[in-house]
Amino acid sequence: MAINKRDRTAIKLGVAVVAALLLYLLAVEPWVERQQRVRDQFEAKTILLQKYRSVLSQRETLEEELELLKGTLDNLEGKLLGGKKPPLAAAELQKILKSAAEQAGVKIVSERILDPVVRGHYMEVPVEINIKCNVTKFALLLFEIEKSPKYLSVKEMNVRGDHRLNPKEVSGKLVITGLIRNPESI
Repeated sequence: MAINKRDRTAIKLGVAVVAALLLYLLAVEPWVERQQRVRDQFEAKTILLQKYRSVLSQRETLEEELELLKGTLDNLEGKLLGGKKPPLAAAELQKILKSAAEQAGVKIVSERILDPVVRGHYMEVPVEINIKCNVTKFALLLFEIEKSPKYLSVKEMNVRGDHRLNPKEVSGKLVITGLIRNPESI
C-alpha cells in the first residue's frame, strides 16, 4: 500500500507537532519552572539579607541598650541579700532586722527562719519576728525596714493592741523577706 504525498505531509506534520509538544513538556516547561523557583529563592534571600542588614545597622544601639540593662541589673542585684545560700542570707536579714528594731526601740521577743521560696531566678528568704512595743515605735520599725539598703518586704503582719479603742502597747508577728539569687539558676 502506497502512501500518497498528502498523507506523507500529514504524517510529517503530525510527527513535528508531537516532537514540538515533547520538546516543550520535557525541556522548556521544566526550565521555566526552575527559573521561577530560582527567582523566588533569590527574592526570599534578598528580603532575608535586608533584615540582616537592618539588624546590623542597629547593632551599636542594641549593644548600648544591653550595657544599660546590664548596669541596671547589677544595680538592682546590689540590693539583694548577701550570701549564696538561704541560711547565710537569713542570718544577714536577722542582723538587719535586729539593727532596725534597735534603732526604733522595739523589743524582738522571738525570731524564726522560715523555708525559702523559689521565685524563678531568685529566692525569697523569710524571717518571722514577734515584737512588743508601743504604736509609735512599731511605725518607726516599719519605716526602718522600708529604708533598708536591701530590698525587703513585709509579707505578713498580725498586730494586736492591748486596748481596743486606744492601744498603747502592741504585740505582733511580722514575716519579712529578702531576696537572693537562686543558687540553682546560677
